Amino acid sequence: MRKSYMLVGFCAALTLAAYLLLRGDPIEKFPPEATASEATAAAKSSAESSVGAVSAAQLPAESAAARPAVATPTVSAPARFRSLRQCFHAAADLGNAKSVGDCKVYEGRQEFERAYAECLNGWRDWRNRTAAAEKTLSECGDVTDIEKQYYEATRAAAKAGDPDAQLCYLAFDFSFHGHLTPIAGAELAEYTEVSPTYVDAAIKRGDWRIAYLLTQRSGPSTRLNQGGRPEIVYRMSKLLRHGASGDFAKFLDYKLNSLAHPDLKPEAALPPKVMKEGDAWAEETYNTYYSGVPVITEPPTICDH
Repeated sequence: MRKSYMLVGFCAALTLAAYLLLRGDPIEKFPPEATASEATAAAKSSAESSVGAVSAAQLPAESAAARPAVATPTVSAPARFRSLRQCFHAAADLGNAKSVGDCKVYEGRQEFERAYAECLNGWRDWRNRTAAAEKTLSECGDVTDIEKQYYEATRAAAKAGDPDAQLCYLAFDFSFHGHLTPIAGAELAEYTEVSPTYVDAAIKRGDWRIAYLLTQRSGPSTRLNQGGRPEIVYRMSKLLRHGASGDFAKFLDYKLNSLAHPDLKPEAALPPKVMKEGDAWAEETYNTYYSGVPVITEPPTICDH
């Protein structure tokens, strides 16, 4: 029986082969069985090809936790203050340059020869400053409200402890239109509240700028710990005198003498007791905080740029 089945299968195979030969189709040649290692490699290749064919949209989204955090660059308050200070003064220089008169009014007039030469020299200087200002402003972005931006940046940097920003804030010079910056309301309340801390810090680091600022008789600084009052002006001038030399020392001597012996108002002379207390304070403060600070030969600039 088994032989019959085998015979039938053999006959069927011969019949199929004969049929294919008559059609002209090639008989497929099956490759030899692959080894185990070859099968593994083929499977891996097939899997990689399949993944490569999948679009990025079809791949599973990467977990947010797995992605490294990208740090957002930030600008510190002191750095922003310094940047906007440059922009503020560049805008001021540009505005002042545009207001400089034309030198042609003196041209060809012998009686104004000297004025003409001085005007030309001044114009060349302003032309150079204008070019520098325009270059600076080209990197400043929108400067339509530069005064407000500069004030806010100075205020923030002062709160962050930047010494230069604190002096600029105390000077409160945020207008380049030729007049004092007004201060009132909430701004004045904050100014009055934080200023004593800034003044004390400046004195304790031996900063000549705060002493000079407190000798001013006008402006917002007159609100600083009785700044601008004769006895405070005397103390600060005396402190400055301990570290001054040259013409600046002579100027301070004149100022101290005028406070002690005013020509126009003799009744306004400081009482000897007040001057004695001022002398003692200035000497002690100089010895404690300023004795190692370089001498000054001219009035210090309150807010450099």
